Amino acid sequence: MNAISEKEIVKLWLEYCYADSTRKAYKAEWRRFQRYCEEHQLSCALKEIRPTAISSFVNSRNLGNCAQRRTTIVFR
Repeated sequence: MNAISEKEIVKLWLEYCYADSTRKAYKAEWRRFQRYCEEHQLSCALKEIRPTAISSFVNSRNLGNCAQRRTTIVFR
């Protein structure tokens, strides 16, 4: 029996863990973040994203205090 690679496990998990609408929303938000990074000459490579870039992006969205408080950023 062949072992499933970690990459395949993640892909399957993402495929079946969230509803289509949730995945579409995440994808759209990621594209917004990428555009924001391009406009502000910031890196959006996962290993190079700075906390300040995410904070600036969230603040630029004008989501209001309630939405900003609910935004949790986790860095490893």
